[in-house]
Order: sequence, then structure tokens, then C-alpha cells
Amino acid sequence: MSFRKQGDFAATPLDRVLTALLDPAASAARAKIERLYAYLDILDRKASSICTVNSLLLAVNGLLIFRPPPSVDTSKAADLEYWKTYLLPFGILAIALSLATVVYSLLVNSMKWPFLHGYAQDRAGDAAFTAEIQGLCNVISSRTRHVGIQGRLTIGSIAATVAALYLICLHTY
Repeated sequence: MSFRKQGDFAATPLDRVLTALLDPAASAARAKIERLYAYLDILDRKASSICTVNSLLLAVNGLLIFRPPPSVDTSKAADLEYWKTYLLPFGILAIALSLATVVYSLLVNSMKWPFLHGYAQDRAGDAAFTAEIQGLCNVISSRTRHVGIQGRLTIGSIAATVAALYLICLHTY
């Protein structure tokens, strides 16, 4: 199966790569590449979910910082001091961690891996895609590590948010 004739002057490099990938001799490589791209898709969805959670945490903590809870009467010096001493630091910490996670996630997701960049034209069958498969494995390893870091930052932000909400509850009751 060919997208264009191999000898056709209009055949692009991508056409040659896709034709080689559809070659029955490259079926094992095609299966590996499909599986690796599926893993990358999963990692991208995890990073997207982490960004969503951190966006919600930013909203909650923004309310905690910029608008003291109703249980804190800012006209009373003791309440205002409680808010500044206990609630504000946890809210700022949670916002800092959430912002760091979102920015880090955007930086990680901006890593580029050109589709079928490692194709070797001078090889046939599965051997033509060895460099592509190795490169994809490296990208997956790197993204897995980065998603783990994002997850830990998110857990820190959740912990700081829960601590701030707990302090609000302690002050209220």
C-alpha cells in the first residue's frame, strides 16, 4: 500500500515513511510505535488532569487569601492576626505550589517529538524504525518522571489547602 508512487516526484518524506510503516515487514515496529504513542496519550491526559486540579486549587486558595472566611472578623485584631499568621501562609503556599505545577506542566507538555522523526531510509522492515522506537521510549521515560513530579507538587498543594481549611474550621467552631 502506498500513498503515492515511490518514484513519483511529488512523494513527500512523510509519504515514504508511512508507506514503509505499512509494509508487512514492519508490523512489529508499527505495533510498538502505536503502543508507545498510546502511552504518551495517557501521560498527556494525566498532565491535563493535574492542570485541572491545580486550577481548582488556585481558585479555592485565591478565595482564602483575598477574601478572609466569614468566621474571621477582620475588625477584630485577634481574628486578623489569626488569619495573617495561620491561614495566609498556607493559602500562599498552596497557590505557589499550584502555579509551579501548572507552569511545569505546560513546560513539559511543550516538549516536542516529531512524528516518525527517527525513520532510517537506508534500512528495511522493523530495523528502519529502531531509532524512532528508542526515541519514543526516552520521551515516555522523561514524561513519566515529570508527571510524577507534577503529582507530588499537586499533593503538596492539596495538603496546604486542606490545612488552611482545617484551620478555618478550628477557628469557626
